[in-house]
Amino acid sequence: MKGGGWIGTHEDITERRQADEQRATMQQQEERRTVIENAISAFRKCAENMLKTVADSAGEMRATAANLFNASGHTSQRAESAVETSNEASTNVATAAIAADELSNSIAEIGRQLNQTAEVVRVAVGEAHITKQDIDALAQSARKIGDVSKLIRHIAENTNLLALNATIEAARAGEAGRGFAVVASEVKSLAVQTAKATEDIASQIQEVQKSTGKAVEAIGRIANRMGEIDSFTSAVAESVQLQSAATGEISQNVAGAADGAKLIVAVLSEVAGAAIDNQQSAQTVLAAAESVEKAAANLRSEVEGFLTKVAI
Repeated sequence: MKGGGWIGTHEDITERRQADEQRATMQQQEERRTVIENAISAFRKCAENMLKTVADSAGEMRATAANLFNASGHTSQRAESAVETSNEASTNVATAAIAADELSNSIAEIGRQLNQTAEVVRVAVGEAHITKQDIDALAQSARKIGDVSKLIRHIAENTNLLALNATIEAARAGEAGRGFAVVASEVKSLAVQTAKATEDIASQIQEVQKSTGKAVEAIGRIANRMGEIDSFTSAVAESVQLQSAATGEISQNVAGAADGAKLIVAVLSEVAGAAIDNQQSAQTVLAAAESVEKAAANLRSEVEGFLTKVAI
């Protein structure tokens, strides 16, 4: 009985020990499972946060890249339009510069011609004054000739009177004074002709004096008009010189504006090129953002699958 009781006690002890070991093993497994589950839960939470951050950042980067792409495209179009407009403006300004230069040359040529005209007018005024002096001298000579004509007429009248007296004296002398009477008659006839010729000369001299007086007045008026024209052309020449200077300054300013327009065209061309480069870069960033989003989604799927397998 005693031997059988010891055996039974030993078996009970063994069973209890095995039961204790099983419980300890199960407890260890449970604790390990708890630790693993906690670790998996913490890892899942951390991974989800990280993946969410990556996805959000990728989404923001994609949206920013899309906006940048659209803005770059809009900027590129505006820059191209600005380049076209600036090219037209540059062409117009260059045309205006050429026109201003031609206008400046034309005004300079007009000024030169006006100066020549003024010089010709001054010469004409001088010649008109000289001609007036010559005509005045001619009028003076005509007056002197008129005085001489009066003297000749006076002499002719006296000669006629003397011839008349001689004829009377010859008639008194009778036959002896007949020859003298013939001579006296001839002298009288000559005196009459001389008086008539003198009257004709006086008449012609009066006509010459009238014509000379009119010519003097006309030359005087012409000289005055020439003087006025000289003053006018001189004033116009001065105005043209001022306009020429102003036009030259305008031409320089327009030329400067043309250079500035060319510079603007060059800068806008660079801006257009930079906008195109930015658009290409934005497109690259957009593609990269989409790739990151896809990679984040794939990583999320892989992590979920891995955690699911580990949890089992």
